[in-house]
Amino acid sequence: MRNVSKGLAGGLLLAMLWLAACGGNGAGEGVVLEVDPASSRITIDHGEIPGMMKAMTMTFAVAEPSLLEGVEAGDRVDFRLRYADGVYTVIELEAH
Repeated sequence: MRNVSKGLAGGLLLAMLWLAACGGNGAGEGVVLEVDPASSRITIDHGEIPGMMKAMTMTFAVAEPSLLEGVEAGDRVDFRLRYADGVYTVIELEAH
């Protein structure tokens, strides 16, 4: 049993290292606190994004300024992130 646990832990560690090195995508939901179209950034108070980050408030770059159109502080949003080169970027954003 101990070898199985070590194998699973090792596999999980390798997967996490691969995501960190190669980048990855994640999905989350939260509430918009601020929209800054001039700098193509959005601040979201979001829940945990499994495999990517714990729940927190964070300002993200957006891949396309058009993603921010019609989005306002207080909106609930679903979003997808891309992590590459140490930067989290919103690549999809849907207010509801």
